[in-house]
Amino acid sequence: MFDYETFNFDWTVEDNLKSMCYIYGADEQDIFSYIDLLQINQIDLKKKFRHLSKGMKRKVSLISVLLPNPDLIILDEPTSGLDPEMQIVVRNFILELKKKGKTIIFSSHNLEEVQKVCDKVSIINKGETLVEFPIQKIIT
Repeated sequence: MFDYETFNFDWTVEDNLKSMCYIYGADEQDIFSYIDLLQINQIDLKKKFRHLSKGMKRKVSLISVLLPNPDLIILDEPTSGLDPEMQIVVRNFILELKKKGKTIIFSSHNLEEVQKVCDKVSIINKGETLVEFPIQKIIT
């Protein structure tokens, strides 16, 4: 999941997600379990992608990443643009994926969020890993 959206801005949310199902060979019905979880309604499904808020675009991007049911999930700032309540929903969902044995690489500038999601932290500056350590206590 990129920090920016890569969908066709002239297609509806539903058309974009259906195209992802086609590309991944995923069942289109899987879309609907994710839209319920991420609180995307039927009206929003019919909107052109360009007309969505940043938070709604992030939710659609997250769904597209999950459609092929990958074992490795790479998320770049997955909660940026989301309201605080939806940030919690997404964070809890990420934790559920982790419990199911998924490997998640999670990029964020929000250290509080990192502490709640990650087992190990790497601090990277200009492409170089400066330090890597397991999270055992609160980072300040």
